Amino acid sequence: MQVLRPDLRLITSHTSRSARDSDIPGEYNCNISQEDFVKNKEDYLWVVVAHGNYYGTTKRSVEDVFVSEASLNSPLLMIIVPESVALLRQYLEFMGVDESQILSFYVLAPNEEELRRRLVARGDDALSIERRVSDCKEWDKIALTSDIPYIFLSNNDSMMGVEPVVRQMSMFF
Repeated sequence: MQVLRPDLRLITSHTSRSARDSDIPGEYNCNISQEDFVKNKEDYLWVVVAHGNYYGTTKRSVEDVFVSEASLNSPLLMIIVPESVALLRQYLEFMGVDESQILSFYVLAPNEEELRRRLVARGDDALSIERRVSDCKEWDKIALTSDIPYIFLSNNDSMMGVEPVVRQMSMFF
Protein backbone atom coordinates (compact mmCIF):
# COMPACT_ATOMS: atom_id res chain seq x y z
CA MET A 1 0.00 0.00 0.00
CA GLN A 2 1.30 3.42 -0.91
CA VAL A 3 1.03 6.23 1.62
CA LEU A 4 -0.51 9.35 0.10
CA ARG A 5 1.63 11.71 2.11
CA PRO A 6 5.34 10.93 1.82
CA ASP A 7 6.05 13.56 4.50
CA LEU A 8 4.03 11.59 7.08
CA ARG A 9 6.19 9.61 9.46
CA LEU A 10 4.90 6.61 11.34
CA ILE A 11 5.73 5.61 14.87
CA THR A 12 6.04 1.85 14.51
CA SER A 13 4.07 -0.39 16.81
CA HIS A 14 4.65 -4.07 17.47
CA THR A 15 2.12 -6.86 17.18
CA SER A 16 1.88 -10.61 17.59
CA ARG A 17 -0.27 -10.91 14.47
CA SER A 18 0.93 -11.57 10.94
CA ALA A 19 1.31 -8.74 8.45
CA ARG A 20 -1.72 -7.79 6.35
CA ASP A 21 -1.86 -6.37 2.86
CA SER A 22 -3.75 -3.39 4.30
CA ASP A 23 -0.93 -2.45 6.72
CA ILE A 24 0.81 0.82 5.97
CA PRO A 25 4.53 0.24 5.34
CA GLY A 26 6.29 0.83 8.67
CA GLU A 27 3.06 0.75 10.69
CA TYR A 28 3.82 -2.53 12.46
CA ASN A 29 6.65 -4.83 13.35
CA CYS A 30 4.69 -8.09 13.05
CA ASN A 31 5.01 -11.61 14.45
CA ILE A 32 6.44 -10.54 17.81
CA SER A 33 5.92 -13.37 20.26
CA GLN A 34 3.50 -12.90 23.13
CA GLU A 35 6.35 -13.92 25.40
CA ASP A 36 8.38 -10.93 24.17
CA PHE A 37 5.58 -8.55 25.16
CA VAL A 38 5.40 -10.08 28.63
CA LYS A 39 9.16 -10.48 29.14
CA ASN A 40 10.00 -6.95 27.96
CA LYS A 41 6.91 -5.17 29.28
CA GLU A 42 9.02 -2.40 30.89
CA ASP A 43 10.33 -1.44 27.43
CA TYR A 44 6.82 -0.73 26.18
CA LEU A 45 4.85 2.44 26.73
CA TRP A 46 1.77 0.22 26.57
CA VAL A 47 0.77 -3.30 25.68
CA VAL A 48 -2.83 -4.16 24.87
CA VAL A 49 -4.60 -7.25 23.67
CA ALA A 50 -7.04 -6.53 20.88
CA HIS A 51 -8.92 -9.06 18.76
CA GLY A 52 -6.82 -11.83 20.31
CA ASN A 53 -3.48 -10.26 19.35
CA TYR A 54 -0.92 -8.33 21.35
CA TYR A 55 -0.09 -4.76 20.31
CA GLY A 56 2.45 -2.44 21.87
CA THR A 57 4.66 0.54 21.27
CA THR A 58 8.10 0.82 22.78
CA LYS A 59 9.14 3.91 24.68
CA ARG A 60 12.26 4.05 22.54
CA SER A 61 10.33 4.17 19.25
CA VAL A 62 8.35 7.17 20.52
CA GLU A 63 11.45 8.89 21.90
CA ASP A 64 13.48 8.27 18.74
CA VAL A 65 10.85 9.85 16.51
CA PHE A 66 10.24 12.87 18.71
CA VAL A 67 13.95 13.52 19.28
CA SER A 68 14.67 13.21 15.55
CA GLU A 69 15.25 16.55 13.83
CA ALA A 70 13.20 15.34 10.85
CA SER A 71 10.12 15.08 13.06
CA LEU A 72 10.12 18.84 13.58
CA ASN A 73 8.94 19.44 10.02
CA SER A 74 6.95 16.27 9.35
CA PRO A 75 3.58 15.24 10.72
CA LEU A 76 3.79 12.03 12.73
CA LEU A 77 1.15 9.35 12.59
CA MET A 78 0.48 6.56 15.01
CA ILE A 79 -2.40 4.12 14.84
CA ILE A 80 -3.41 2.96 18.31
CA VAL A 81 -6.42 1.95 20.35
CA PRO A 82 -8.23 4.56 22.49
CA GLU A 83 -6.89 3.38 25.84
CA SER A 84 -3.35 4.02 24.58
CA VAL A 85 -4.00 7.59 23.40
CA ALA A 86 -4.09 9.01 26.94
CA LEU A 87 -0.84 7.20 27.78
CA LEU A 88 0.85 8.55 24.65
CA ARG A 89 -0.33 12.09 25.34
CA GLN A 90 0.95 11.87 28.95
CA TYR A 91 4.29 10.49 27.82
CA LEU A 92 4.70 13.22 25.21
CA GLU A 93 3.89 15.85 27.82
CA PHE A 94 6.55 14.27 30.07
CA MET A 95 8.98 14.56 27.13
CA GLY A 96 8.15 18.27 26.85
CA VAL A 97 6.04 18.09 23.71
CA ASP A 98 3.51 20.93 23.66
CA GLU A 99 -0.03 19.52 23.77
CA SER A 100 -1.09 21.95 21.04
CA GLN A 101 1.19 20.05 18.65
CA ILE A 102 -0.71 16.81 19.16
CA LEU A 103 -3.81 16.06 17.09
CA SER A 104 -5.71 12.97 18.16
CA PHE A 105 -7.93 11.54 15.45
CA TYR A 106 -10.45 8.83 16.07
CA VAL A 107 -11.83 6.89 13.14
CA LEU A 108 -15.31 5.77 14.11
CA ALA A 109 -16.18 2.17 13.33
CA PRO A 110 -18.43 1.70 10.35
CA ASN A 111 -21.96 0.49 11.00
CA GLU A 112 -22.00 -3.15 12.06
CA GLU A 113 -23.18 -4.46 8.68
CA GLU A 114 -20.39 -2.65 6.83
CA LEU A 115 -17.79 -3.73 9.39
CA ARG A 116 -18.83 -7.36 9.05
CA ARG A 117 -18.75 -7.08 5.23
CA ARG A 118 -15.18 -5.73 5.32
CA LEU A 119 -13.97 -8.40 7.73
CA VAL A 120 -15.51 -11.21 5.69
CA ALA A 121 -13.92 -9.75 2.53
CA ARG A 122 -10.58 -9.66 4.36
CA GLY A 123 -10.94 -13.37 5.15
CA ASP A 124 -11.44 -13.15 8.92
CA ASP A 125 -13.09 -16.13 10.64
CA ALA A 126 -16.41 -15.87 12.52
CA LEU A 127 -14.80 -15.68 15.97
CA SER A 128 -12.41 -12.92 14.89
CA ILE A 129 -15.28 -10.98 13.35
CA GLU A 130 -17.34 -11.15 16.55
CA ARG A 131 -14.33 -10.06 18.61
CA ARG A 132 -13.62 -7.14 16.25
CA VAL A 133 -17.26 -5.98 16.23
CA SER A 134 -17.37 -6.06 20.02
CA ASP A 135 -14.01 -4.26 20.36
CA CYS A 136 -15.03 -1.56 17.88
CA LYS A 137 -18.27 -0.87 19.75
CA GLU A 138 -16.34 -0.55 23.02
CA TRP A 139 -13.64 1.68 21.49
CA ASP A 140 -16.23 4.00 19.94
CA LYS A 141 -17.92 4.29 23.34
CA ILE A 142 -14.59 5.05 25.08
CA ALA A 143 -13.58 7.65 22.49
CA LEU A 144 -16.97 9.38 22.37
CA THR A 145 -17.07 9.78 26.17
CA SER A 146 -13.39 10.65 26.60
CA ASP A 147 -12.07 14.08 27.53
CA ILE A 148 -9.34 13.69 24.87
CA PRO A 149 -9.87 16.35 22.19
CA TYR A 150 -10.42 13.91 19.33
CA ILE A 151 -11.12 14.91 15.78
CA PHE A 152 -13.69 12.29 14.80
CA LEU A 153 -13.65 10.86 11.28
CA SER A 154 -16.43 8.91 9.62
CA ASN A 155 -15.78 5.42 8.34
CA ASN A 156 -19.14 4.25 6.92
CA ASP A 157 -18.33 4.57 3.23
CA SER A 158 -17.89 1.10 1.71
CA MET A 159 -14.85 2.43 -0.16
CA MET A 160 -13.21 3.66 3.04
CA GLY A 161 -9.75 2.45 3.83
CA VAL A 162 -6.42 3.75 5.05
CA GLU A 163 -5.78 6.10 2.14
CA PRO A 164 -9.11 8.01 2.40
CA VAL A 165 -8.62 8.30 6.17
CA VAL A 166 -5.12 9.73 5.69
CA ARG A 167 -6.60 12.14 3.13
CA GLN A 168 -9.19 13.28 5.72
CA MET A 169 -6.51 13.74 8.38
CA SER A 170 -4.34 15.70 5.98
CA MET A 171 -6.90 18.49 5.90
CA PHE A 172 -5.89 19.32 9.48
CA PHE A 173 -2.13 19.66 8.96
